[in-house]
Amino acid sequence: DGDSWLEFRRVLFRSNTSSLPIFLVNIGREDVFKFGSILPIAGFLLLFVAGIVAPQNALFIGMAGAILKLGSGFLLGSTTIMLADVVDYGEFKLGTRNESIVFSVQTLLVKGASAVAGWLVGVGLSLVGYVAGEVQSATTILGMRVIMIWIPIVCAIVMYTIYKSKYKINGKFQDRKSVV
Repeated sequence: DGDSWLEFRRVLFRSNTSSLPIFLVNIGREDVFKFGSILPIAGFLLLFVAGIVAPQNALFIGMAGAILKLGSGFLLGSTTIMLADVVDYGEFKLGTRNESIVFSVQTLLVKGASAVAGWLVGVGLSLVGYVAGEVQSATTILGMRVIMIWIPIVCAIVMYTIYKSKYKINGKFQDRKSVV
């Protein structure tokens, strides 16, 4: 039922939140971000397979959701740490600490991105022919699977590629900064 599902989600969130520092210490920030990028892909792929093989199997869908949420939690924790890195880098380069500006802009960007994401979902559903309250055609269901599974997988791959190639405020840079 709905209450037990909500409680299950709460337990997952709490265990994910409490496990992040352990992972950060034992495997490092870059690998936590890597797992945060890979786990959602694995969760989406499991969801895709479950949707074809056993669409009514709550265990497969729950496992896919748990894997997805674990990865999302790692990403959320990683991006919060990255914001702190940006604040530290700004202080290192400019001589002033501007965390209020950085965190305020981040909040504004999250709200803007959420609005754009909601709009894109609506556009996507319109493009695939979704009509609320009606039985959907095979083409519409395929389009919904692309929107729900394949586009997020591509976005996760692009996100990790950008992170690996462009994000330099960690590792060797952090070690160099602490020496100066």
